[in-house]
Amino acid sequence: MKFKIDLSGLERLQRNAQALHGTHQVKLTDLFDGAFMRANTRFSSLQQMVDESGIDDFGGASDADKDSMICALAPRFSSWQEFLTAATVEFAKKQLFK
Repeated sequence: MKFKIDLSGLERLQRNAQALHGTHQVKLTDLFDGAFMRANTRFSSLQQMVDESGIDDFGGASDADKDSMICALAPRFSSWQEFLTAATVEFAKKQLFK
């Protein structure tokens, strides 16, 4: 008896993993997409959360200011770094399994 094994999914996973290897620049809007924001905050975008936080220059804001924003508006996370890491993991999963 012969069996045919379809490895196309595994091959796609391997290609996606290779594409993720190394350093990449990812837009914050892609990293903190609507699905991530809705699942982890009461906001549908990072911009909405930043607007409510009162931070005028998010790019120039200190980590302490970002930590305060996260603790106030996304209390399931204890810091900006934890929030960023969670978004990065979700982004990588989506890229790996697309």
